Amino acid sequence: MGLVVDHIHKDFGKQKVLKDINFKIENGEYVSISGRSGSGKSTLLYILSTLDIPTAGDVFLDECNTKKMNDHEIDVFRAKHIGFIFQFHYLIPELTTLENVLLPATNLKVESSKVERAKELLNELEILDQIHKYPSQMSGGQQQRVAIARALIMEPKYIFADEPTGNLDTYNAAKVMDMLDKINRESKTTIVLVTHDPDFAARAKREILLSDGRVVN
Repeated sequence: MGLVVDHIHKDFGKQKVLKDINFKIENGEYVSISGRSGSGKSTLLYILSTLDIPTAGDVFLDECNTKKMNDHEIDVFRAKHIGFIFQFHYLIPELTTLENVLLPATNLKVESSKVERAKELLNELEILDQIHKYPSQMSGGQQQRVAIARALIMEPKYIFADEPTGNLDTYNAAKVMDMLDKINRESKTTIVLVTHDPDFAARAKREILLSDGRVVN
């Protein structure tokens, strides 16, 4: 069934940020959400990815109404099926690269079975040599690639990326986008990407354009 958005509204006090949003994303699609600053892109992504709830309307992931799931059910669903990539890496400063990558697996108590996969991801992202370093010992681009490996460690069905290249130089930004392209192509992972970069948005197979909290395409 994929991801279904049914008449989503989101208000912050009197401010109406999202207004009657409706669309469907099929399993394995690569979709970008674009629009001007303040159009509601990140708010929509947070609702789609279960990090926030709508004021009205429903989001269905694999036929599950996320609004009706309790906190434990949401936590387990996220850990098993969702990978998050943000503009800021949100690595745990006290953990090494390997420990940060394995964090979702650690939370599910399956970290030992994911160590080799973690090394494979770090190698693909060209940071295997950083495996025992702490975030403070790495560049911004290296830290972001660690965050991407963390998002991929459980081989999630869905990846939600909010401006994942926003703090990266041209080389590292292209590296990140190439990795997302590859994951979508080879693993059929559903990717929903928020970006202000039209070239990166164009990499997606479909674009959802927002203007003033509404879908306009």
